[in-house]
Amino acid sequence: MHVGNSTPGAASPGVVPTTLAAVSVDTASFLLKSVAALAPEIRADAAAIEEAGRLPDALLGHLAELGVFRLAAPRAAGGLEADPLTLYTLVHDLARADGSVG
Repeated sequence: MHVGNSTPGAASPGVVPTTLAAVSVDTASFLLKSVAALAPEIRADAAAIEEAGRLPDALLGHLAELGVFRLAAPRAAGGLEADPLTLYTLVHDLARADGSVG
């Protein structure tokens, strides 16, 4: 199996691309910083989240505004088409703030 640079979706059989279709570096950085900025709010809401058994509407609104719910959706469907590492990192960071969120 050959590992090499190739265009996403255009890899030849047996070739593993070293690049993936991904959100831009700027967008990924913005999302990571935004999630980090939300972490104190998420931690502060942890007891309320546990008590209610759901995320507060305000938090859901913040996550929706950031595009968190569109991370894995393809661009053609209005998503961000995030690469697996960006997706994993964002979910991991949300879960560190509160497991119910990530």
